Amino acid sequence: MEGEKSVGSAVQKVKRLGASTALAALLLAPFGATGALAATAAKPVAHKPPQVPTVVLKVVRSPQFATFLHVSTKTVALDLKHHETLLQMAAEHKIVRARLVGEIGALVRDNAAAEIKAHHLTTAKAVVLEKQAYASLAAAIANKDLAVKHKRALSGKLLKEVAAILHTKPALVLKQRRKGESLVKMAAAKHITEAVLVRDLVDYRLKTAKKHKPTVAVLDKEMVRLVVKK
Repeated sequence: MEGEKSVGSAVQKVKRLGASTALAALLLAPFGATGALAATAAKPVAHKPPQVPTVVLKVVRSPQFATFLHVSTKTVALDLKHHETLLQMAAEHKIVRARLVGEIGALVRDNAAAEIKAHHLTTAKAVVLEKQAYASLAAAIANKDLAVKHKRALSGKLLKEVAAILHTKPALVLKQRRKGESLVKMAAAKHITEAVLVRDLVDYRLKTAKKHKPTVAVLDKEMVRLVVKK
């Protein structure tokens, strides 16, 4: 009885924040009827719109989502490229908002389950990522810029340099990052201090900068943010 009251209270809080009934149910669905995590999911979000998590971008480009819309993945990609929102795409096929949100939520859960099974994510990390995804859905389905690609902070030659400093392979660095480990923690396992890691990365950036070479102070702050990020 107490668990049911907690869930009911959490749903009312979400409704008062202006979320739809469907989104409220989606936010609470993965956490069962204990009410503990449900109450956490119902806390007020920041005024700044949440960024669209990578997992949401991944599932809306998947064959499963294209099938849901009764189109091809190529059509979805073209619509996104032309700044069409997911809401607009769904409306063209007479799919209502609640059903759209529910489908994306289901695909997010399926993706999390697959990542856990493949040992790419722990269950705890998957729960956190799911919550972030659900919290972003209201903004994501109305976002006209989902096709805009943002380069990863750690990729390409910089990723190779990090791997070289840590005496490992780039793929292993990315694998540890997906598990939530920071570069500082990886370096510590290799008996490399944060100061040495940052210094080596700053030196690398200075050597490879072709135009408008940044100052050491700017690079130092940039690299510190990079190595402590999880």
